[in-house]
Amino acid sequence: MGCGFDLQEGDYGEALTCFGSLLALFLVCALVFTMLPTAGAQETTGGIKGYVKDKSGATVPRAEVELTSSALLAPRKAPTDNAGYFYFQLLPPGSIP
Repeated sequence: MGCGFDLQEGDYGEALTCFGSLLALFLVCALVFTMLPTAGAQETTGGIKGYVKDKSGATVPRAEVELTSSALLAPRKAPTDNAGYFYFQLLPPGSIP
């Protein structure tokens, strides 16, 4: 079976089979190309956020929070804001105790 178009009169079965194969190939290619952008959009980092509070439950403004883990090359530090809020972002995957 080839997709040559030297068809005799009334011999349209091979042409329809070729057309169906080409249509299927086109649809598979279109599906693959439409899914490529979503494959690259997967997140590969994470974050940790929270509040620093003292024993009475009050937030601690301008405190320094340090994060250590075997998943990090070095400890990371983040200051809290005036409300005691901190946020570590762009953390690599791994176990952070």
